[in-house]
Amino acid sequence: MSDQPVYPITPQMMDDYTRAKAMPNGSTRDTAFAALARKYPPAQQRLALDRSPDNSVGLTLNDIAGHPRLKVLVTADGSPQIKFLNAQGQVVRVLNESNGPLKH
Repeated sequence: MSDQPVYPITPQMMDDYTRAKAMPNGSTRDTAFAALARKYPPAQQRLALDRSPDNSVGLTLNDIAGHPRLKVLVTADGSPQIKFLNAQGQVVRVLNESNGPLKH
């Protein structure tokens, strides 16, 4: 699931895209597409349900910039985990069955 842009698709936006797409491959075209992405930021993925190559399955929640911040998963052996990630994508805390019982 992605956050969709908050602006309408306008004729100006389509003209900007068409101009950039018509440019020959190279740095000028790359620069034009980079400017287009700044002017019309693309949608950011905010939520994902997936199965990893290691056969774990999970839910990933991303921040507004599209960076993963929380992962809820079940590993291939059936163990549940919750991983908290910082803005750089590093795991800063893991909750699992071996962390001990929750205190209420």
